[in-house]
Amino acid sequence: MNAIAVVMVVVSSLGAAAGDGAAVAGRIVDPDGEPIAGARVFLEPGLADPLIEARSGPDGAFRFDDVPPGLVGVLAIADGFAYGGTSVMVRVAETVSDIEIELSQPGSVQGRVVNTQGEPVAGAQATPVLLLGTAKVGVPLAKLTLFGEDDCLTDEDGRFTLGRLPEGGKVALKISHALYAQEAFPEVPVGEENLRVTLESGVVVEGTVLARDSAVPVANAGIAIANARPPHDTVLTRTEYGGRFMVRLKPGVYSYRAAGNQLSSPGWEKLTVTGRQQTQPVTLYVAGTAEVHGQVLDAASGEPVAGAKLVLLAFGNRAAVATTGPSGEYCMAAVEGENVVRLESAPGYMLPQRSAIRVQAVQGRAVELDPFWLAAIPEFNVQIVDEESKPVPGVIVTLVRPRQYRWRVSDADGRVRLSVASIEAGTRVIGRAEHPDRPLGALFALRREDAADARVQLLPLSAVKGQAADDRGRPIEGAVVGGLFQDDPDDEPIALWHAVSGKDGVFRWEGLVPFVPMVCVAFAGPEHSGRSMPFTLEPASEKDIGRVVIIDGEGTSACLGRPLPWYENRLVSGPLPDAAARAARPAVIMYCTPAGAEMMLDALEAMRRHLGDDGLVAALVVDGPAPIESDTIPVLRGPAPGPATTYLVNADQTVAFEFMGMPPVWALQRLRARQ
Repeated sequence: MNAIAVVMVVVSSLGAAAGDGAAVAGRIVDPDGEPIAGARVFLEPGLADPLIEARSGPDGAFRFDDVPPGLVGVLAIADGFAYGGTSVMVRVAETVSDIEIELSQPGSVQGRVVNTQGEPVAGAQATPVLLLGTAKVGVPLAKLTLFGEDDCLTDEDGRFTLGRLPEGGKVALKISHALYAQEAFPEVPVGEENLRVTLESGVVVEGTVLARDSAVPVANAGIAIANARPPHDTVLTRTEYGGRFMVRLKPGVYSYRAAGNQLSSPGWEKLTVTGRQQTQPVTLYVAGTAEVHGQVLDAASGEPVAGAKLVLLAFGNRAAVATTGPSGEYCMAAVEGENVVRLESAPGYMLPQRSAIRVQAVQGRAVELDPFWLAAIPEFNVQIVDEESKPVPGVIVTLVRPRQYRWRVSDADGRVRLSVASIEAGTRVIGRAEHPDRPLGALFALRREDAADARVQLLPLSAVKGQAADDRGRPIEGAVVGGLFQDDPDDEPIALWHAVSGKDGVFRWEGLVPFVPMVCVAFAGPEHSGRSMPFTLEPASEKDIGRVVIIDGEGTSACLGRPLPWYENRLVSGPLPDAAARAARPAVIMYCTPAGAEMMLDALEAMRRHLGDDGLVAALVVDGPAPIESDTIPVLRGPAPGPATTYLVNADQTVAFEFMGMPPVWALQRLRARQ
């Protein structure tokens, strides 16, 4: 029996805006697809918002009206079944009616909670933060107690049994107690009978919530404190009568905010708990809220644009996110004072020159903004030609701005059609073309007016090499190195190509397009980087740019020349080649997070379809649970072995190349030639 795929997710602001006629409806079924009547169904519109309850009818159907826009969670409970649910993106005036929640057989997790002296901790609360299946689900037990559900508390011996968990699945747990810092476990198998939890005293964070305009304490305000590190567990509390709250936290970096009584803090604020003192005071300011709404429209037809993403910024903080529905409308709750509504993306449309609107919000007053008018992005028709201006079929084309990993291949007339989801007005689409068999390639930049007929000429490729080193001249292994256009700013690093330095700090890229002024930028950690002098290469040439110095840089272990036993990870889906097949063929192994798994699998499958049975193994390794399956590509579960995401592996299982993103065609050519 499969574990259910469920999610309880919060909306982007603690104070949700009005419902605007949105609705959520669906049905509750058992593992055989039969309806479950009388199930209790709860809608959670936000982390600090109360649950809303409904009951499923004889046909398993349920419905919620006046649902606030945003990402909301739906949770179902029925006797004899595990928790189940889903997450739903609700847009203004939209009805989401195709939800089906399957409830599976229940299992449990048992454990014991002790303190750092090994003494049992009684009265600690165990909460399933996330149920890990094909999606993620939170179960708000603290809120469910208001509806008659029991807390899961430890007994005098510190033991607990947390039930109603999907049998055969996994769960992320948090263990909390008023006298200790919260402890989180990112992945616990359902059925675990001896989970040991050790609680630390932590740092006492004493907070005060004040009204920004009057400095008056705010009582009963909801406080959410989110851990910046995985599994990103959240501590929830409320202010008492004097506007004060107290929690215990382990040293680390957190984000926190407050909301309540028509008041909200201006987005998530950073909270660093140093641990240098036993008690740390903090103050949060809140202001009144107002509803901000508007519309996104097609500039040519006047029709609404669905799927546009907008962000609300309050005093520089990211305060809320909204997505337009079929009506093109959006709605967000803004704090009193100056706010900015910024249009971040709109599938199939150019972002306008004026993509942000400033708005003065006054508590309790709705503000209607001018529409965002968008122009559609055309499909680009590009022809690839050689040095004699003859069409070249089979050329592999990828986009680097905006970044796309999927291969496109030119047809018999050398033509390839390119589409992008969103680009900013005034910017260009930048792509790379690579000949499948010869060292030829091109970089190209397309404007909107180039859409109907653009021509790209292939040139002999060149090579660049160098060494990543610190300011003492010592080589840095595992530095991420890549190329920028010479006039590109450093805040968009390594846009054109990516590589990783080897044990001696040396890096090399053989697919460099000539006549392009560029620089190399090397990174050894997020805060340490170095930049080379600008250079431009002639066709079919090679340049050694020497050292790229990274001051105070410290490298990590690279995998070049070392064995990579990727096949030892746990197989999730797809056909895993046996030892004999692996020993006979080189491999392309890509690593990614669950968020990028679907995109990377699509890219690998497209590569496999183009290359066919050319003797290459292709596999995807995901660092976490992901709802993807493949019949042609083995999908495994495990962490990346180094800073790179892509490893080209010889038939003897040693790493020949390591890159970031899709493998370049020149490296695939080299890999096949070695075997």
